[in-house]
Amino acid sequence: MDSKLCSILNNRNQILLKIITSISQEERWYSVKEISLELDLVERSTQRYINMVYDLIEEYTRLEGHYFILKVKKNKGMKLIIDQNANFSLLKNYICKNDENVQLLVALLFDKYTSVNDYTKKNDLGKNAVLSSLKKVEKFLTDFNLGISTRSFSVTGEEHQVRVVMYSVTWMLYSLDDNLKMLASMDEAKINSGIDLMAETLYLNLNTIERREIFFMLFIGIVRFRKKHEVVFKEEWDPYLPKDDSSQILSVLGKIYNNHQIFSVAEIRFLALSLTMRAYFYSQSSLRNYIIKTHRDNGSDIFSTTGLFMEEFSKSISEIPKNKYESVFMHVFRSHLFAKMYKNVTFDYNSNYFYEYISEHFPNYIRKIQGFIDQLYIKSGNELFLEKIFLIQRYFMVLSAVKNSVVYEKYIKIYLRTSGPEILEDEIKNYIANYFSDQFNIEFVEMNYLQNPDLILTNIISKPNDEKTIVINYPLNKRDISAIRNYIEGLL
Repeated sequence: MDSKLCSILNNRNQILLKIITSISQEERWYSVKEISLELDLVERSTQRYINMVYDLIEEYTRLEGHYFILKVKKNKGMKLIIDQNANFSLLKNYICKNDENVQLLVALLFDKYTSVNDYTKKNDLGKNAVLSSLKKVEKFLTDFNLGISTRSFSVTGEEHQVRVVMYSVTWMLYSLDDNLKMLASMDEAKINSGIDLMAETLYLNLNTIERREIFFMLFIGIVRFRKKHEVVFKEEWDPYLPKDDSSQILSVLGKIYNNHQIFSVAEIRFLALSLTMRAYFYSQSSLRNYIIKTHRDNGSDIFSTTGLFMEEFSKSISEIPKNKYESVFMHVFRSHLFAKMYKNVTFDYNSNYFYEYISEHFPNYIRKIQGFIDQLYIKSGNELFLEKIFLIQRYFMVLSAVKNSVVYEKYIKIYLRTSGPEILEDEIKNYIANYFSDQFNIEFVEMNYLQNPDLILTNIISKPNDEKTIVINYPLNKRDISAIRNYIEGLL
């Protein structure tokens, strides 16, 4: 969701975000020329945006705390210093929350205004500017089969689709905020009391983050229902929930919602389904077994497609070790449930989205897994396998758990020649192989007529007579690692 939401930022904020993203990679000086080339802007324009970044960080420091320091020097450029307790995401979050297009999206999701005129008047904005923002937001929502009604100034489409987008956006922007009253008036103590009841009834040992996730689910469900947006529970979802309620899942959720004057069976059942997509709902063995038994006894397609995946993955991709079988099954089971319920949603509830990263760094995996998903669709005929972008990310986690994630990528052949003993060379090889184990498929080779290495590493100081050669030190320093990474990336 991060990259998707950032795509609706105004042009200025997108450029500021690109600059901050670049200079947060390493704590070093970045020249204006270097940033200009990355942004494809002239240096004068880049300097103007650098000044804006400086002002932005000064503003953030004044309002939020001393987490970032931006140093700017005429002949050196800029260097971002990040406090060890902070990270770049805090700045990204600040930029997004204060962007007018994102603020408009949040207003639409929470039904805070009655019309375009109402929004422009109460926010002291020009109508043309708001209409321009609406077009950008509408394009963003279209990807999820949603739209905008300018007449009612609200998001249109199937309510469960609205909920998943709303949850992800809200979590990304406000998960760290202690008070959500800026979004909607709510008795937060009553919601937390309901979470206590759920944890006690279902014997859930919830940590702080898990409680926060459930809080957001309840908060959003209550807000939307009060605004007259009720979920339609689809008949095809019936096999995913028990016909009885011996586990008390539905009854305890009913008590929580009833306490907020919500008596909708559809809302209670939808909340139950949403919770069964979360890993912590399976940490208690009796509850986990009950959910799986429900799917199996009801002939659920989620259960059958997960079984199909386990069988075909072991045949076509990699054998799943016995000690990881259950955890992989549960991960895929929850993923299939999400893919079946939501259309064109490429991120999960917590905004996790890394498809572009996988595409860039693991192209062979992408080709392999796309064919694998096509085969699952042919064998099952189940439309959940049409949600390829979401599943590619979820299945990548499985591959990483059972096998090295770079296993299908191009072999990078490296020849190492040093002036040290064999034990030293083995140490260097192991260090490099382990350091890049999740990034590149590295193989160390000997230099002979059968092998043509892609890269030669040596600690022998001389003028390289081959562009393939990188002179390294021992122990390897940051410059060595950076040089190796940059060279390999240039090969891929």
